[in-house]
Amino acid sequence: MKYIGTVVDNYQRKERTETIISIEGLARPQQIAVIWSIPRSPDALYELVLGTRLIFASHEDTLTQRTDTDETTGATSTILVAVGAFYDLIDDDRDATVIYETIEPKPLDFAGTVVAIEAQGANRSVTLRMPRHGQHQPIQTRWPATIASAVEDISIGDEVIVTAEERSLSWTVDIDDAGRRAIVPAVTGIKALRAPR
Repeated sequence: MKYIGTVVDNYQRKERTETIISIEGLARPQQIAVIWSIPRSPDALYELVLGTRLIFASHEDTLTQRTDTDETTGATSTILVAVGAFYDLIDDDRDATVIYETIEPKPLDFAGTVVAIEAQGANRSVTLRMPRHGQHQPIQTRWPATIASAVEDISIGDEVIVTAEERSLSWTVDIDDAGRRAIVPAVTGIKALRAPR
């Protein structure tokens, strides 16, 4: 997945360098922690200082999330995390939506187990649980009425591969039976296939 964003922080985390980026041009504000796929020292990422605008790509099959705690205020926030593939600085002050029009979109692919299906009028919402580093990361896939038939035959427990619009990334708030609040990434689906067994 390829996005435009602004650097919020850049630091060494364990043995890898991580950059916190505020993604531009999404329907809802979202930060993502990009862990660079090749271990580099912070000196090798000297360009990524606070406020730097860049275009970056990360692997959607590594998308997960974590809760960060602000060391100063103690406030917690949930951010997305993904392994980065590349970045390039942007010397362009146009709005991100204008720049995105010059970049060919690449659909995203997510594989997981269907854990929830909801009908919202003629629209559908299918939540997948994806295996991530020993944990289960949920992702909500939204299906507008015009393509809701793509998930008509999908059932809870099915293993599916979903293709989604690249820049439809958003999030929804989920509260479980114990009252715990979680931010769940959400995308707009294009097609869904049962995974081969």
